[in-house]
Amino acid sequence: MEKINKKSGIGLPGLFDSIHRNHSIYLKHALKNEDISFGQFPYLMYLYHEKVNNNDNSTQIEIANAYGVTEGTVARALVKMEENNIIEREENKENRREKIIKLTEKGNNLAKKFRDIDYKWEEEILKFLDNNKKEDFRKTIEEIEYYSRKYNNKIKNQ
Repeated sequence: MEKINKKSGIGLPGLFDSIHRNHSIYLKHALKNEDISFGQFPYLMYLYHEKVNNNDNSTQIEIANAYGVTEGTVARALVKMEENNIIEREENKENRREKIIKLTEKGNNLAKKFRDIDYKWEEEILKFLDNNKKEDFRKTIEEIEYYSRKYNNKIKNQ
């Protein structure tokens, strides 16, 4: 087994990048026998969390805005997801050019499965923290994520 050393002296972006890469490796391994790719995974989970929060009317542009990617990037992923019966698109009755994107039963089951897989990863990497510290850490990370989007939005609008 390879020896793993703690990283020190690198900036916050380097740490986030390392965590993201390790999570990517974990997910790619978990997704290898599924009808969904690593690139489609965030959109699957976005739609699942929106459904859980009683918003089952997501659009392609909302997904693109949530991830800071183009509508074309989302569209390419959604085409494959639709071909694999993970999502379905319905015409928006209020705007016929817009499509409402919903998870199918298969998509919902897949999302639940990967939600549990993601929770397992999170629990494993945070097992050195007690529950209060985990909650504080989560709130701090959510704040960092919010302020990073806010700062990028400010830069884009200059």
